[in-house]
Amino acid sequence: MASLDLNVEGLDGARRPVSLRDPVVVVAGFTARDAADAERHIDELAAIGVPRPPTIPVFYPVSNQLLAVPGGPIQVHGTQTSGEVEPVLVEIPGSGPLVTVGSDVTDRDLERRSIGLAKQICPKVVADVAWEFDEVAPIWDELRIESHVDDGQTLYQGERVALIRDPLELLQGAREVVGQEDRPIVVFLGTVPLRTPDFSFGERFLATLIDDRNGRRLECSYEVEAVDGARRGPRAERDQGVS
Repeated sequence: MASLDLNVEGLDGARRPVSLRDPVVVVAGFTARDAADAERHIDELAAIGVPRPPTIPVFYPVSNQLLAVPGGPIQVHGTQTSGEVEPVLVEIPGSGPLVTVGSDVTDRDLERRSIGLAKQICPKVVADVAWEFDEVAPIWDELRIESHVDDGQTLYQGERVALIRDPLELLQGAREVVGQEDRPIVVFLGTVPLRTPDFSFGERFLATLIDDRNGRRLECSYEVEAVDGARRGPRAERDQGVS
């Protein structure tokens, strides 16, 4: 039975531990707040053979065994996997939601055949520190997410979370799909466009959620290791939508 241990950090810097026992994990896709942006993304993916999702947004339940926190390298198969920075909502029944940052690692080759399977076979990495959602809800659209790959110098992604649909709406949508209201839930809320023209299949990834108003940030970093010993290539062509 999987569990996830987090430290909840308050505005004063104090931390308290929380533990999620056997959480439900859901990855939300095609979550652009602007419907036209979502449609453009669908068209771009269709051009490389990825089928249209059945709904917008779409929710992909994945195994909670895929959850990982920063530490040792994550393991993937082959060379065609890449991460994307995402805000992540965590909810324990009877408590207010928490927000952290994570990376939805996806197999881009398999994605052409099945988005759900492409997400199901790769780790879902989350930071081990979270904030109370209520503390940032009034300034939610001001929050920023960024990602850097390999050398950490080139900005791979970087936008305000305002590009993504309302987080509580996505949390509710995920709950409606999986049910199980008595279990904790971890929801990856979707990502923002790349700043580069294509995917990076690098060996290191850094995801960051930034609260400029309160001068704080959450970070999630990891290295990637191919279990079959395959050498990872640097890049492949990429669309520019939100998924």
